[in-house]
Amino acid sequence: MSSINLTHHFLIAMPSMADPYFSKTLTYICEHNDQGALGLVVNRPIDMTLQALFERLSLHAARSRDCADAPIYFGGPVQTDRGFVLHAPAGDWQATLRGARSRSASPPRRTSSRRSGAARARSRCW
Repeated sequence: MSSINLTHHFLIAMPSMADPYFSKTLTYICEHNDQGALGLVVNRPIDMTLQALFERLSLHAARSRDCADAPIYFGGPVQTDRGFVLHAPAGDWQATLRGARSRSASPPRRTSSRRSGAARARSRCW
């Protein structure tokens, strides 16, 4: 029996799902292979903005003013000591996973992680 690879697919929680972490969620599967899977919940904002996250981490970003009020999202209940960023290709960082090319003209998304906070910033700011 062949296995299904869900990399670059979305999982939509069924309406009857009672699990508090995944009820009513949309999860992007960044990587799925025989060693496991990495997915990010992409529709659950937390009470934090990109500007507040940068201040908390003592980071400065030249373009952050354009999207200082962008929301940060809860990525899921696993590895809460790590933050993940969905972003357009801007460089190859040590922990970057290459995303799938979309059907539109936009470039593929990538997922990078940084050990800090349990939040993700949206790619439109980068």
